[in-house]
Amino acid sequence: MNNPSSFLEPQEDQSINGFPLSFRAIQLEDGTVVWVPRGISRNAEARLWRIYVASEDGLFTENIPDNRSSLDALETAYKKLTRVLEVGVSRYAVDKRKRAPGKQRDPVIDTGFTGVVISRSAKENRKVVHISALQAIKGASGGPKMRNRYLGGISEKSFEEDPEGQQRKLNNLLKEAIAVRRYYRQQRGLGIYPEHPFGIEDVPEDILRQPAQLPDLSIEEILDSFAIIPRVLTPKTTGGNPEALAAKLQAFSLYEPHKPVRLEGRYIRFYDSVFGGRVIYKPKQLFRVRNGWRIKIDHRDGYFNDLVSDDEFGGDSDKSLHAAWQYLISNYRALELPEEGRRASSSPLLDTGLSNVVIQQEKRIGKKSKSKRWAFSIKLIQEAGGERSIARSLIYLPLKDLSDEVLFKELKRAAAGVEYRKHLIESGYSLSDAIIDKHTVIPERFWPDEPVCMIPADDFRYYAENHT
Repeated sequence: MNNPSSFLEPQEDQSINGFPLSFRAIQLEDGTVVWVPRGISRNAEARLWRIYVASEDGLFTENIPDNRSSLDALETAYKKLTRVLEVGVSRYAVDKRKRAPGKQRDPVIDTGFTGVVISRSAKENRKVVHISALQAIKGASGGPKMRNRYLGGISEKSFEEDPEGQQRKLNNLLKEAIAVRRYYRQQRGLGIYPEHPFGIEDVPEDILRQPAQLPDLSIEEILDSFAIIPRVLTPKTTGGNPEALAAKLQAFSLYEPHKPVRLEGRYIRFYDSVFGGRVIYKPKQLFRVRNGWRIKIDHRDGYFNDLVSDDEFGGDSDKSLHAAWQYLISNYRALELPEEGRRASSSPLLDTGLSNVVIQQEKRIGKKSKSKRWAFSIKLIQEAGGERSIARSLIYLPLKDLSDEVLFKELKRAAAGVEYRKHLIESGYSLSDAIIDKHTVIPERFWPDEPVCMIPADDFRYYAENHT
């Protein structure tokens, strides 16, 4: 066993009574670097150490202030931590659910709900935990394809800054994933195969309100359950040569399947779809609209949105597709990667550029005429307290009423709603009191000059025409 009395040197991982214990480097306020055991975090403003341990016995937390020095307080915190671990029962050693013989589930990430998946990865030398909902969607050939719809993630850094808040976030994401799976199973029971995996914005209120018995999982234990090897951070490129890979990609035919690659940190995956009776393979950021191909790329300073028209190539959609693909690769390299934390849209055509502002489509079929009537709602997803989020409609837009002018105004209003809600919360309003909906009057100073990502009205009409 290590002797962590000084904490000034790297410590080896160890196990106390079945609890894995690893150490990480933290820089104190005076610049001293100390190696701190998992389960202890630092609050620099309050100048104290915080113990946070989740076990089968429950949750143990305690604050240890710096009386004589930070190091002395850390030594005290470590002694209390070890005493708690020595008498506690680790969840790693306990799995009370009865299971049929077969591959053993990992109790640390076992959600107990089929299709609700917790996965672990490393990003920029830090651990990340992901929550997603597994669904079967309709492939281009008509057969099913399995896809995970990403609900959200929790990073090691965010846990260190706010362990209790990130535990609440884990529970909230699990509730969202459960709701998505329930809606997916309901649709499958009606014989509906989705073309894209459902997200939380697609789930109706009656399913969102259904109770869910959440699994007793600890984000701290999940983060502790795997290790990463630090490496020099450079934007990853498959093959290591961005110029060579970009040239190779631009020569691709999109009528052939290709393996996923990374180009200077951007992950490029080729999804199959049908256009003109042929299967094409392309990233989601490139998609068909009327008389051309649209490109939408999120980047550090906003959203890039442009159209490559068939008219530029004598009406030849093959030539315009290849030109749009080359244009996309060029802009992948020219635009900086976006900040972390933005959720990707399952349908980029409807992407607003704001992760908490979504557009939900609605198709109604007349009972007698069997005619199809489309409408679109702009919704703001908001934390409401009690470990749940709600989606409130800001505007309901029948397809027949859509115009560029209406969309320009309403997408600006949605962005203003995000900023106004942030202002209310910072001013002391509770999450529930700061809910924004279609009746909220948003002061003019919160309105941006233009939408984050403008969506032309004709793109909606084209979407409706091609999603029968």
